[in-house]
Amino acid sequence: MERFEISTKSNGEFQFSLKTETNETIITCEESFRSFRDCNNAILTIRKAAVHESAFEKQRTHDGHYFFRIRTKNGDVAGISRLFDAELLCNNYMALVQSTITRAAMTEY
Repeated sequence: MERFEISTKSNGEFQFSLKTETNETIITCEESFRSFRDCNNAILTIRKAAVHESAFEKQRTHDGHYFFRIRTKNGDVAGISRLFDAELLCNNYMALVQSTITRAAMTEY
């Protein structure tokens, strides 16, 4: 099952990532948070946003890789994916996130 991992950076701030059952990172947050509570709230926000297909924004890098962002209703970026070599793979991970994000477990490191 997919899971959110909350970790503490060297500066004491918190960040999250969404990982697959095989420990592969799918999404990370673009910013870090001063408190665990703020990080947890950001996870709740991305969970709410990602159930809507319109929250996903697929893009391509200048060297041909694909990635996606998940945006909140007000347009803020809630998370950004890793890079994918193929558009089909990016599409598959967007579908995986959309179908599993609301039931993803949470762990703290």
